[in-house]
Amino acid sequence: MSNSTDTEDTGTEDLLRAELRAIAARAPHAGEVRVALARAQQRRRRPPNLMLAAVAAAVVLVALAVPVVLNAAGPSTSDVAAPPASSAACCRALEYDVTWLPEGLVERERAAGPDGAVQTRRWAVTNWEEDENLVMPEVLLETYSPDKAPWSEMSAKIARSPDTFEMDGRIGSVDTASDTTAQFTWITESGRVARLKLDNVTDARETGLRIAASVRPDEQARTTARIAFGPLPAGTVDASAKVWGFSPLDGRTELTATQAVEPRLELIRASLDPARPPMAAARPVPLDSAASGATTAYVWERQVQIPLGDGSMLTVSSLSSETEEQLLAIAAGISVDRGVDQSWIGSP
Repeated sequence: MSNSTDTEDTGTEDLLRAELRAIAARAPHAGEVRVALARAQQRRRRPPNLMLAAVAAAVVLVALAVPVVLNAAGPSTSDVAAPPASSAACCRALEYDVTWLPEGLVERERAAGPDGAVQTRRWAVTNWEEDENLVMPEVLLETYSPDKAPWSEMSAKIARSPDTFEMDGRIGSVDTASDTTAQFTWITESGRVARLKLDNVTDARETGLRIAASVRPDEQARTTARIAFGPLPAGTVDASAKVWGFSPLDGRTELTATQAVEPRLELIRASLDPARPPMAAARPVPLDSAASGATTAYVWERQVQIPLGDGSMLTVSSLSSETEEQLLAIAAGISVDRGVDQSWIGSP
């Protein structure tokens, strides 16, 4: 009788574990839930969203259930807590936006690192095509953490500038290279260093001052990267996520990883392009257990290409000494989320 009872208990425990794993697999990413809940709180005039409540309940259930599964199954390298919304490649905050731009400029690029020390947004004309013979008007807004050198000394540098302007009671500096090129630097209310650059823009100084005056905090904007690094080699850290394109249909994502002790030294680059065939000289290699779901990679020198089912191409290249096996492991660990919203690309 004891053996029968033990067998029944074991079977029941196995069923519970299987069900808990299924619930965890169906649960939304924690970062997406936090963003959704934040947006719901801002829509004060709308009635409570029952779907959001259901999602939140599911997350709570998974939060309670997953530790039971992990403790029963033992430690695993894949059992890592989801990063905060502000550091995940898809969800890094861009804290400032411009509320006025010259007519015809749309947003083309967003970038940020996991620590938010550097945040970038770029706007350019709508009808420009990639042609080196054409001049492209563009506006670039970058903000920097005052805790990082050399930005920690920016207030003193601004004070010494021969050309200044006033921004909300604070002094900013102006560097005008020509009638169509100018750069503006100031300290925001939150203490971040803001730098606005205009290239190929008519009457750059006056236009730039108007754009600078329109800069406001933005609680909604995110990097919206559609890929994320998995495990990286020892001494290598996730450095930046950049998304750019002409429209939501051709959005591109690029990630970089650098040396931990020397952040300026790029070691690994990964990109997701909407449509790109494998290189002719590349040789196919079977890919096992890839986070992207792909089963074949193409290797050429220090580059790995992974065609995805929707026609897009995941490319990983190394500037360091990784072996082919290590580079394939890095590529296999990169996850892809095509559901990340990139509708901002090409919008004013």
